[in-house]
Amino acid sequence: MKKIFSALLLGLLGWAGMLAQDTVSVKPEGFRPPWLLLRVLQGGKALYLQAADSIPQDKPVHFILQNQPVGEYALQFNMNEPRGFRFIYDGHSMELHFDKKGHAVSIKGSKENKIYFDFLRQYDSLRNRLKSLEKQFARHPGPDSKKDYIETRKKYYALFDRFARKAKGLFAAHLIAAHKDAFPPEPLGSLDDYVRYDEAHYFDYTPMNDSVLIHSNVLTDRIMRYVFRMPVKGYGKAKTDAYLRRMKNIFDRLQYPPMRAEILRGFIGVFHKTDRDVEKYLIGLYKQLPETRKEPGFLDNLQKIPVPAKGDIFPLTELHRLGKFTLPAGKKYYLFIFYSSDCPHCQRALPWAYKHLKDRKDIAVLAVGLETEPEHWKQFIAPFTAWQHIAAYKDDYNRMVQKYGIEYTPTWFITDRHLKILETVTGEQEFKKVLRYFGLLE
Repeated sequence: MKKIFSALLLGLLGWAGMLAQDTVSVKPEGFRPPWLLLRVLQGGKALYLQAADSIPQDKPVHFILQNQPVGEYALQFNMNEPRGFRFIYDGHSMELHFDKKGHAVSIKGSKENKIYFDFLRQYDSLRNRLKSLEKQFARHPGPDSKKDYIETRKKYYALFDRFARKAKGLFAAHLIAAHKDAFPPEPLGSLDDYVRYDEAHYFDYTPMNDSVLIHSNVLTDRIMRYVFRMPVKGYGKAKTDAYLRRMKNIFDRLQYPPMRAEILRGFIGVFHKTDRDVEKYLIGLYKQLPETRKEPGFLDNLQKIPVPAKGDIFPLTELHRLGKFTLPAGKKYYLFIFYSSDCPHCQRALPWAYKHLKDRKDIAVLAVGLETEPEHWKQFIAPFTAWQHIAAYKDDYNRMVQKYGIEYTPTWFITDRHLKILETVTGEQEFKKVLRYFGLLE
């Protein structure tokens, strides 16, 4: 059986037709696919290109990719990792071989991928080694670990020089250059010192305005890691200021109009739901874009789906429709919890929160149940007598989720005495950190 597409030939074909000298074999993490989906990566997007059949249980599968634009592509094999196995298509016919039994992937007939995957293997090893030495020196500083760090750093930078020569003139050269991190010349004294250094120097070697990189996700991924994976000290205004500082660092450097417009739209969408001050800053930059780079109706459509974010006054009107409650005056903080009584995370988190907050005089709590069954909810809240409670069912449930932007339970909104939202977090551990930051947890 076989299917023929314009971009992709999928079938149980013989392993033939390509020369073997430029072959790379890898075992992608978690590669046990029941099916495959081909995507082309552009900027921050992973665009659907073609679907593929289910992979046979006992036979290898071969792909021939041809007549497509040069760029970074991905074969998605897991819904939790939408970008899947990523590779370069260099404009020439290229064959990919998937061995389900061995959980391995081979790319045949591609000098680009041979060079790129050789680089990635050495890059990951050296970068991980440097990160490990940073931690080692911060905990146990000494001349040996310092010497090891300096020598490893030299090897790391030499790797980029060596592969820049190997990949000269190839698409892979642009992806390789975009991976380069800045490491301090000598190890620093604490992990916080590294965060400060990284925040200031993260993009020192990054070709932010390389027009070729819009045909990949590498630069977008790098920017996202800088903003969301680099630790942020504190919450409330301190966290907002850190995000504003990082946004400024990005957009002072990123001037290439197509990528600038795309990254701005992505960040505006994120901070529209989380931090109003950061969103306002980004919208100001977006309005300065050339009209040809603005997406028609983007800002108008955003305002049609308002959700409460940090910096807003927490809206009570929708909650009053669910039932009677009164927020006691004179409290320093108010906490609004959106949860479900049948959610395992909520079943752990709410009793813990009640234990630590029930006797505090500086905070009042309103717990909003997103429920399917009234009796179960009433049993669940029975021990939490010091809190006020309301619940949403059916249409009210859906309305609460949309109006308050609830994507996970539990979601916690903490406000000041004027109901201005100071922080919004989901889950359990992050909420504990917020309580400690605002002095609400001993």
